[in-house]
Amino acid sequence: MKHIALMYHDVYVDDTKESGFETPGAVHYKISKDVFLSHVKAISDFCYEKNISKEFVDFTFDDGGVSFYTVIAPVLEEYGWYGKFFISTKYIGTKGFLSEDQIRELRKRGHIIGSHSHQHRVLTEMPIEEVSNEIKKSISILSNVLNERIDIISIPNGSYSSKILKLLKGNGLKKIYTSNPSTKISRIGDADLIGRYAISYNTTSDFVLNILSSPFLRFRFECKYRVLGFVKLIMGSYYSKIKTIIRKYLVK
Repeated sequence: MKHIALMYHDVYVDDTKESGFETPGAVHYKISKDVFLSHVKAISDFCYEKNISKEFVDFTFDDGGVSFYTVIAPVLEEYGWYGKFFISTKYIGTKGFLSEDQIRELRKRGHIIGSHSHQHRVLTEMPIEEVSNEIKKSISILSNVLNERIDIISIPNGSYSSKILKLLKGNGLKKIYTSNPSTKISRIGDADLIGRYAISYNTTSDFVLNILSSPFLRFRFECKYRVLGFVKLIMGSYYSKIKTIIRKYLVK
């Protein structure tokens, strides 16, 4: 089986406002604890039945919501998994987001902590000097919190360029996670560029298992992503605005 990284965000118990950002775009990717538990159990059973090492499946989580600590980590640990938790450092200690102590505790328990930039802005919409400051600040804050060098990042909103990748690599980042649905791990110098499959509010456990087991479904994901990339290129900033409006009425 190929290495597959799954991209989650927040997990809630009763209400989506419990953790993380509250925008329509963020809510689109939030799932309930019961659904998340069904995902992890199904994946665990799948790996056991197929004699597949858990190293082939990455559970990654973006933004830095407090559910990383209160909900997600306990579920993962129950099934023998560790998460990769990517944190937007501007929001540390604010309502709905992780505190410094919680970040340290997650790391102590074996989970991986990475950067998700500082302000969670779209990097391709910023001057490259601002991108540099955004990344350096995030790495510095997390390194100080954990007293260890941060060398892993997920790119907010999945938008990047060759200049941004060069900048990330230049800041000592060894694993760069994107939103590109792919099992291919590309090498950029001494850094790995790793794609992920996004999990949204209506993703079922059966669908997650199909991502793991079906090359055809993964190919469909990649084709859809390429088409959307072309649409983004044509529409520019209007794409994000229209997507936000659609999701506002789609996710209830």
